[in-house]
Amino acid sequence: MNSSSKYIAMDVHTATISVAVRDAAGKLIMESVMETKTSTILATQNVGEANSTGALLAW
Repeated sequence: MNSSSKYIAMDVHTATISVAVRDAAGKLIMESVMETKTSTILATQNVGEANSTGALLAW
């Protein structure tokens, strides 16, 4: 296991997606809820890139 590895969990529902990111040690790095909408999901394709959800996956 690489110490820089990240693990992403997603709980997908009709209206929202809950996202949590943990590091290799299991420490919670971030968590967020985003709307289940095509434009929002596409805006989060690039991990670490600022997007319409307020830098959802920037750690």
